[in-house]
Amino acid sequence: MKKDEILSIIEDEIKKISINIDESNIDILKKIACISTNNDSIAGDLIFNVFKEIGNYGMVNIEHGNTANDSYIITSGIEFKRGYIDREMANNPDKVTCEYENVKVFMCNDVLSDEDMEMISQLAMKYCVDKDIPLMIVAKNFSPSMKAFFHANKLKNKKLPIVAMDMGMSGVNALDRFDDLAIILGCVPYDKYYGEKLENGFSDERIGSCKKIICNENITRFIKGEGDKEMIKGRANILISEYEKTYKIEDHIDRTESLYDLQRRIASLKSSMAIIYVGGNSEAERETRRFLIEDAVYACQSAIKSGYVVGGNLVLPRILSDINIYHEIVMKLENSLKYLNNKEGNPNFVQNFVSDLLAYIDNAFKHSFSTVLKNGHINDKEIDLILFKCIKSNCFYNLKLREYESNNMTTVINSAETDIEIIKATFSIIGLLATSNQFISVNTMLESR
Repeated sequence: MKKDEILSIIEDEIKKISINIDESNIDILKKIACISTNNDSIAGDLIFNVFKEIGNYGMVNIEHGNTANDSYIITSGIEFKRGYIDREMANNPDKVTCEYENVKVFMCNDVLSDEDMEMISQLAMKYCVDKDIPLMIVAKNFSPSMKAFFHANKLKNKKLPIVAMDMGMSGVNALDRFDDLAIILGCVPYDKYYGEKLENGFSDERIGSCKKIICNENITRFIKGEGDKEMIKGRANILISEYEKTYKIEDHIDRTESLYDLQRRIASLKSSMAIIYVGGNSEAERETRRFLIEDAVYACQSAIKSGYVVGGNLVLPRILSDINIYHEIVMKLENSLKYLNNKEGNPNFVQNFVSDLLAYIDNAFKHSFSTVLKNGHINDKEIDLILFKCIKSNCFYNLKLREYESNNMTTVINSAETDIEIIKATFSIIGLLATSNQFISVNTMLESR
């Protein structure tokens, strides 16, 4: 069975009925977040406020808080999973963290070695010694003698405000992030990789700056870079265009990692990164609530990317109730299932099989919704009426209020992507059952009777 052909039709129909989220209807995220946190309106409001501040391409990290209540902060900066090159550079009492404010930043796209020693010495003297301004040195790597130079100077003067980070830069992605950092900081890097020669030292105009740096052995964060705002905006727009183009590509290649990296770079450029601190009265409670918060965040991110649909488990029955769409699916299925063995010589065997298959799928989704209603002590006759009205009309039944709601008012909302994945899973299970040994064995036994 070529289930991809059927799924493509259903996916297209879900996308047609999905509603995109923009500034005019961003409040819908509050409903999505609320229902994803088991109707916790306070948590839903907090998650909504986070997305309202960080925008469509913002990034959200979730951590355990130190209080009973949830909270969040919006951070601005760019983070690298690379730390300082020498522990002597740590200047905090914990002897692990290095933290400076109003920092000047020198960048080089290659290895700094012996030939660069004099230039680095001049920069350190000019900023760190004469002006007492913190200086960050960023390079692809440092030669052993350069590392020894930094180590010796920090041992000699522990208060010397200098720190160095190696970026590694193996791969295109690392080079791109290096360029992002340069634009955010307003820095023009020393282009040693392509053979730049510096006869008169390094110009002050090429030094970048930021409000703060925080680093340890593993991570470095540059906060509030002072680069040209229009250049930063232009860089972000290029990445947004690349993200949209990549997201729309439909083939067998998984681009999740590429999209995530692009989104993270966009968030860094747009200063739209948030940390949600999950509250609770104990670590166990925080851990449990963290899963709910994560679900809500993912649901909001998914809805921002792919839009949202109303109706929960009734989305597919609504699609199949459209006679034109139904016939299109039937034709696709019949074409895919011509190979079925028709032992009885029934000319309508395939047509009957297709009708039964769609009926089973349709009834499975209806049954899921009916079970919810039945658990709410609604009798079978009334359930049938509710199902009919919700499928044929643009409304949904609110079990809690015992009344119908319009699609615009109901809180029963999924991202379009979620519904597509549910339907994909349904077809995968059907395919698995149809080809399993148990299924074949049962049918063989029945045929042998």
